[in-house]
Amino acid sequence: MLGRRGTALVGVLWATLSAQSLARAALCNPDPINAGNMKCSVTTIASLNQVFVLADADPNNTYNVSLAKGTYTFTQNLVLTQGSVVIVGAPTGGLSNVKNYVLNGTNTSTNTSVRQFTLQPANSSQYPFLFVGGVTIQNGEQPGGTISSAGGCVGAGGGEVEIEQSIVQGCHAPGLGGAIASAGSAALLLTNSLVQNNYIDSVKPSTGHTPCGGGNFTNGGGIDVYSGGAASIESSAIVNNQACRGGGLEVFGGSLYMDNTTVAGNTANSHGGAMRVIFPTTSLDLLFNTIVENSAALADCRLFVGGCASDAALAGGIAFESATGASVSLQGNIIAYNKVVFSSDGTTNVVGTANSLDDCDLIGTTLDTSNNSPTFNYSTNVIGQSRTCNLPTSWWGVNATPTLANLSTFGLNNQAAATLAVGGTLPAYKPTSTTFFHSQFGRHNSIGAGGNVTAQSCLGGDERGYRRSSVNCDVGSYELNGVKP
Repeated sequence: MLGRRGTALVGVLWATLSAQSLARAALCNPDPINAGNMKCSVTTIASLNQVFVLADADPNNTYNVSLAKGTYTFTQNLVLTQGSVVIVGAPTGGLSNVKNYVLNGTNTSTNTSVRQFTLQPANSSQYPFLFVGGVTIQNGEQPGGTISSAGGCVGAGGGEVEIEQSIVQGCHAPGLGGAIASAGSAALLLTNSLVQNNYIDSVKPSTGHTPCGGGNFTNGGGIDVYSGGAASIESSAIVNNQACRGGGLEVFGGSLYMDNTTVAGNTANSHGGAMRVIFPTTSLDLLFNTIVENSAALADCRLFVGGCASDAALAGGIAFESATGASVSLQGNIIAYNKVVFSSDGTTNVVGTANSLDDCDLIGTTLDTSNNSPTFNYSTNVIGQSRTCNLPTSWWGVNATPTLANLSTFGLNNQAAATLAVGGTLPAYKPTSTTFFHSQFGRHNSIGAGGNVTAQSCLGGDERGYRRSSVNCDVGSYELNGVKP
């Protein structure tokens, strides 16, 4: 017999389970077709909060959320430690419709902001999963807490995050990853999405934040992949983000695969306007991306740690740093028209220096030329300044010769006016003159002669999803004569 105390405990437990069951029944119901799936209809932020509570207590089911149109202003950070949640907003219409499904991190009436989503498993046996598609995620802020204050709107220290056909904008954080951070055992998949206008707090000292200086923890204005994290970015755009280092994104002890993506208009207050890559344990694969018009800029380099040394601002495009065993593959990319701008007296801007390589450069003086040094594989990239990004020839591997066209005398033909909104709101660059670009880069018969890539190396589609040539394809994220599917 249970006795009076045991009966009371059973009653409490039954009441708790009954409350959870009733809450789930009111909000989510089993999918009659797909076993292991719950279907949830969400119309308020309170109901979305409840879905995450239910999902994390029930890791054997995936909770599928169908969002109603509207703006959902978050009042708390939604955390998954082991549950699985799928959120779908606009089912069709591309990025032009996601503005009607907004996941907002800032409450203007209370002047408070939160990060929207965190994935943080408690142990290695837990694997949280989050899919977000057809939405706008905006104005999130991570003031502190898990995974080193990283990721203003989305922070993952484990599990998997998938963001598809969405816009992530206006997010900020004090640490790594103004918008998104992937660390530890986490995996990020970003597809057909736009990451724009995000930043690290230190770039805005006027708001009371500590200005950029030494250290490695104020980087990756759009995305940061670090400490074992992984990311795959496909057919997306990363534009107009800002950080102390790695204005668009940073890879620091993690791995990144990126293809058919535009990285443009990002700014670093020090190194790597487009991207900062620190080699230890990092693998990097860049295929058919367009990395243009990014900048490394300091309004007054006297305020930066180290003063106005020659490396106060370097690599408006990609900054490679450190040098310990990594695998780096670059194929079919355009890395051009990036710049270095800094002021030595707070008033006079200096564009570039004798020691600066605007498009890509190796930062630092200590080079590891041993067998554990990075292995670089280049194939038919178009790089605007240095054909080898100032990297030691010993890093090129056995019989690996860079085949890089030099853009010192020709390029995207008035590149500043070439920014187009192609395919809804996803920015892509294409030249203003098809004949010019094709004749220089697009359709030569010999690899490396001017920028073409053989069909065996081409991807099936470009940034828009247009089919690439089956004979030779264009470098960069945009296939000039691509066939609309």
